[in-house]
Amino acid sequence: AYESGVNKRAGALIPVAETAASFASLSAGTTYPYNDIYDAVERNLIYDEHTLGAAGYDDGNPDYHNQFEWKRSNAFAAKNLAEKVLAGSLDALASTVPTTGKAIYVYNPLNWERDDVVTVDNISGFPAHFVIKDGDTSIPYTVEDGKLTFVAPSIPAMGYKTFTVEGVEAAPSFESKVTAGENYIEN
Repeated sequence: AYESGVNKRAGALIPVAETAASFASLSAGTTYPYNDIYDAVERNLIYDEHTLGAAGYDDGNPDYHNQFEWKRSNAFAAKNLAEKVLAGSLDALASTVPTTGKAIYVYNPLNWERDDVVTVDNISGFPAHFVIKDGDTSIPYTVEDGKLTFVAPSIPAMGYKTFTVEGVEAAPSFESKVTAGENYIEN
């Protein structure tokens, strides 16, 4: 079941990676990663093929386990290839965005505007105390276990938004919009 989840995630990531790779190829001049995308799609489809397997699915048959390991490796390879293409494409796209100072680039692969939660895993280059700005508006955020999390509002369809990170003297405080009682939570 775990491998099926990995393969399902790969199936969702591949079109996102392909779209980002197309944009990066057109706007940033990167080489389109045809082979990686082709291999990711092929491996994703191989995992979903249900006629594979040793005759009888006998648990004592070593061919059964070898077949499953081969099939399992296709799910992980599809996901890894999709993640590689997506990361490289987003890095290329982000490098074309003019910024001054520290900034966070948020990409929306969907064809509608949306708000979504953003997590930044590595904030080691950030100032000790900072604010995140969307234009002139300060965005509330949390930092837990070295990870920055905030809600990015109004990310344009098939586009991006850049949030600036500005150093400040003291850590900002944000008012909670959540009210909790004995048997309720409101926001």
